Amino acid sequence: MIGIILCGHGHYASGTYSAIALIAGRPECFEYVDFLQEDSTDDLSEKLKEKVALLRPKCREGIVIFTDMAGTSPYKEAVELRGDLVMEYDIEVVTGTNTGMLVQMSMARSYIRDMNSFVETALAEGRKQIASFEENREEE
Repeated sequence: MIGIILCGHGHYASGTYSAIALIAGRPECFEYVDFLQEDSTDDLSEKLKEKVALLRPKCREGIVIFTDMAGTSPYKEAVELRGDLVMEYDIEVVTGTNTGMLVQMSMARSYIRDMNSFVETALAEGRKQIASFEENREEE
């Protein structure tokens, strides 16, 4: 199974995890890291490393770290960790994450085992989740 780590500012990650658990049940191989105001980037890096170490034995296909925003500390630390481990373990980073995307991708892990396919599907699902009321109404 592909592991998921969700990371973001404030309580974005824990709050989104809570919503996912309410909607779809508590997902397995899914961890979260909140980047709190009192945390340094070193603290954030250590939290991410701990979650990777926790998931790695169970998630042989790899881990995708989903972050809230591109170019910010959670994203940069995830990318740096990916670079540090690239030769020994498959980690991908996806940013601009939304709840609908994560609900779908949490369930998709039961049938998508390939990391490239998983990331491509996550990106497509994330885009699909963004719509206006008028767009949604037209589709119904």
